[in-house]
Amino acid sequence: MRECEDNYYDFLSFPLQVLPNVKEVKHARMPVRQLKEYEKCIVTIFGIGKNLAAETALRQLYPSKCHFYGLDPSPDPNKKLLESINGTYYQAAIASKFSMKDAVLLTNNGYKHFTIKHEALEDYLKNQLEKTDIIDWASVDIEGGEVELFPSFLRGGTFDKLNITICQLNMELHLEKDKPNDNAAIYEFLHDATIEKRYMFMKVARPYFNRITYYAVNIKDPNCVNRYVKNDLYWL
Repeated sequence: MRECEDNYYDFLSFPLQVLPNVKEVKHARMPVRQLKEYEKCIVTIFGIGKNLAAETALRQLYPSKCHFYGLDPSPDPNKKLLESINGTYYQAAIASKFSMKDAVLLTNNGYKHFTIKHEALEDYLKNQLEKTDIIDWASVDIEGGEVELFPSFLRGGTFDKLNITICQLNMELHLEKDKPNDNAAIYEFLHDATIEKRYMFMKVARPYFNRITYYAVNIKDPNCVNRYVKNDLYWL
């Protein structure tokens, strides 16, 4: 992917905003037109991890009408961080269905394993997020839990079921030596998502040895294209 990006993507014609975090970089497209009065703007953050540098920068760039939603199982300091940019915090870990299971949480003493409640993604989207058919920008960094959610982002998954389209997606993928099946699932997800031609993947990086990050923009949904792509992809 990175080789194709270097050879074929024209970032002068398709600029991205760079949003540095402590250990990785996120990206965003600016709206290519002014949002209409009746149009919502929704940003969702799955996993805050005591760091909202990227989202704080995005808050300064995006229209003031954009509402930021974030969830994380640890309220301290994540609730305060999100509320500092006028966001709505929800205390939860996220999974494909409701369950009590192990999760890796960032504590003051590093990453620790805890058995905690996991909210079903569908329940969160239906009950905690305001009703919307578009999520303008999303970030997913849930310490390996993303593997379980992969089907939700593909054709016929949870977001399609609820008629919610994600226009932009930043995700951190966690490679683990003791979880070869998860590692295989990561590459299968990237393959399947590419075949669907819903998202164009960019800025694929490996910030450190067991992490992969990427940015993806929806080039299939007309509403996303009209809002964040428009005619800027003429060079593809």
